[in-house]
Amino acid sequence: MLVLRIAGDGIRQPVAVVRAGSAEMIPIKKWQAIFFAVCLMFIACNVFEINRIVNQPNPGQISTMTYGWDYGVYVASVRAMSNGQNPYDFNIISTYENPIFGTVLIPDYPPHTFRFFQIINYFPIFDYRSLNVYYSIMGLLFLLALGILSGIDKKPDYVLLATFAVTGFMALEWDIVTGNIPILFMFLLTVAFVLIAKGYYEWSGIVMGISAAVSLFTAPFILLLFFTKRSLADRIKTILLTCAITVSFFVMDAIFDHALFLTYFQRTFGSSNTFIKPGGWLSPVLFLLLKDIIGNGILWIVICAAFIVTILLLVGIYYKDNGPTLKTISIAAAGIFILLPFAGPYDFIILVVPLYVLFKDSGFVIKTIAVSVAALPVLVNILCNTNALPFPLMYIQSIGLMGIFVLAWLCGTRIMPFGNGFRMHFS
Repeated sequence: MLVLRIAGDGIRQPVAVVRAGSAEMIPIKKWQAIFFAVCLMFIACNVFEINRIVNQPNPGQISTMTYGWDYGVYVASVRAMSNGQNPYDFNIISTYENPIFGTVLIPDYPPHTFRFFQIINYFPIFDYRSLNVYYSIMGLLFLLALGILSGIDKKPDYVLLATFAVTGFMALEWDIVTGNIPILFMFLLTVAFVLIAKGYYEWSGIVMGISAAVSLFTAPFILLLFFTKRSLADRIKTILLTCAITVSFFVMDAIFDHALFLTYFQRTFGSSNTFIKPGGWLSPVLFLLLKDIIGNGILWIVICAAFIVTILLLVGIYYKDNGPTLKTISIAAAGIFILLPFAGPYDFIILVVPLYVLFKDSGFVIKTIAVSVAALPVLVNILCNTNALPFPLMYIQSIGLMGIFVLAWLCGTRIMPFGNGFRMHFS
């Protein structure tokens, strides 16, 4: 049990923890040591796993590359565009992509993003031999995001931030292995959070609008602006402004590159749309987990609807108890991610920001639980091969996220005995 004492301000504060079935007391400093040990263990495990995957031999002998295949999609798309060809055409993209990476993946980014990539194409970064340069740029954005986030924090917890960033939901490993760009979205979301914290809500909306223009996957996070501390009218105006920024990029595509835009639109929203994912470790979202359990009939629809309502109610209760704070925005971000109909395993990296905000003020017991749940996919991946994970472990990232969401919600509402306003300082 948790032993509490009443401080001078009337707030109960933990003094020590009693082990179940024993009168032995665990000193508070020991929880700090346990927290540091757990963080170092998970970081070491993930670094080991990344090194193992990057350096493992290619069993198919189709390609010399065992990582960075999504990076290969960007390179192939830029080269196809430079030659006046359609990168969304399977037959065309395969001629640029297959010889090096051994796989053919159709790009799911809008045409205007490749115009930006074409500019970069004049530099040696967009060359298969310059993959490390690409990773260096992503690494720089990663470090900048962490630096910006800790820079606005008066008492940053560098260990917690580093652990969430390196091990959280195994997302960094997926970003490195695939060469995908969600680290860019993590960086943009960090900037948006900082702007919200500073009161620059319109600028935050501009950043979110640009992020959604790069990938529609991030578009639902525009709703985070609804939880800012302003009048309802001002919040709606900012959301509409943000949406207008996103839409303007696609309007320019439709005007200046009509044929390419139609191909992208058909691939994204047509019968072969890129939003339809097979589930499992390729898209480990909870809706697809439920579909695998009960099928996709009426019962699945009813359960999904009830699940959506439940998450929205929980976010609403948290907002009622805490008001328009960064923690409320963070719990809303986690809730939005849970409700996404699709998400790649690499997309979980954007949760680093809300996770840190939610648990930075917690005590070492809660922090230890949080990093353990978030890093659970790392241990699962070490014990089991990613491509052969048994059901339902292939959804371990979303299962872990749901656990984190519940933990953060319980610690931030009045339902818990140490509810609203209680800050668990174990140091």
